[in-house]
Amino acid sequence: MDDELIFRRSAAGAPLGVVLAAALLVAAPLLGEPFARWMVAFLGAGLLGVSLARLAARRECLRLYADGVEFDTLFYVTRVRWAHIESVRIDRPGENKVIRVKCQGRFWGRKPFVLSEATWIEGSYLIPNVFEAPLEEIIERIDEWLEDWRRRQGSA
Repeated sequence: MDDELIFRRSAAGAPLGVVLAAALLVAAPLLGEPFARWMVAFLGAGLLGVSLARLAARRECLRLYADGVEFDTLFYVTRVRWAHIESVRIDRPGENKVIRVKCQGRFWGRKPFVLSEATWIEGSYLIPNVFEAPLEEIIERIDEWLEDWRRRQGSA
């Protein structure tokens, strides 16, 4: 098994956010009410900032490594160790598909991630459908890595 496997976040949402932000910024001066102008301009500027940061960073990913699974977002990291995972499956809350990781808990912290400063959060974790690879492929790889880890633990 490799040292780590990385699934990158799809870049599709970030350009859409830039276009939507530009539309809001163009529309803001056309509104009649001053409060509405400021609110739409503020919303557009915030959306533009976040979208450009996501485009620039492109670091958001799901990482499988020897000790567990790590979901790396723009500002935070969530880490679930293989030892804490009970099961992994695809779930459909409403119209969306997510990966439900049934686990005892997970570590959550700001970047750069330092385990000693991370917070332990009890309960399961949902991984959103935001990656370039299909969730079915991702869950298949997670299952393989989890089984490999369990097999290594049994032989140790």
